[in-house]
Amino acid sequence: MTGSHGHLSSPKNADLTRVRRPGTRIIAETGRLLLVRPSRADAGVVRAFLLENRGFFEPWEPLRGDDYFGRSAVRQRLAQTARDTRSGSALAALIVAKGTGELLGDLSLSAIVRGPFQSCYLGYKLGRRHTGRGYMTEALAAFVRVAFGSLKLHRIEANIMPANEASARVAVRAGFTREGASARYLKINGRWEDHDHYAILNGDLE
Repeated sequence: MTGSHGHLSSPKNADLTRVRRPGTRIIAETGRLLLVRPSRADAGVVRAFLLENRGFFEPWEPLRGDDYFGRSAVRQRLAQTARDTRSGSALAALIVAKGTGELLGDLSLSAIVRGPFQSCYLGYKLGRRHTGRGYMTEALAAFVRVAFGSLKLHRIEANIMPANEASARVAVRAGFTREGASARYLKINGRWEDHDHYAILNGDLE
């Protein structure tokens, strides 16, 4: 499959923007949002979200061919996320608007390591239509509380490209501190890019 955007288009069905029956999958709640553990049942909604925001996310992510956005690939990634969650190596959450159930974005903790480390990496993204309203700041604060509360992690690290100023502002508002930088840290959109390292520590475990 090619990296061209011409082969796939975002589904037009309005139902594919809404997460159905979150029920017992809710891991946190804020004034405007639900953080919902994803399942394979969300594949259609997640795929529609990714297709709608493909160009918006492209500058900040690895190269994605059309196969990445296929129905089967999305279902497989959701199934792997569920396995990783059960094993304790990851946690993911869909950011869902209260009332409408619309999928706004997502958050993830990956590479959770226990023992003396008790640390992980953070990822997050918000759809283009929902930026500038404070949703990610609200969601990330709740997600950090889950990580430090029920998961009892000691440290969360986020690696952000210097040009991604919006993501850096969100991290700082959530209490993250810039610790340093690495040159050519990750290959993003076909190029090795520098990244700044941001981290937050769980003061209750000190």
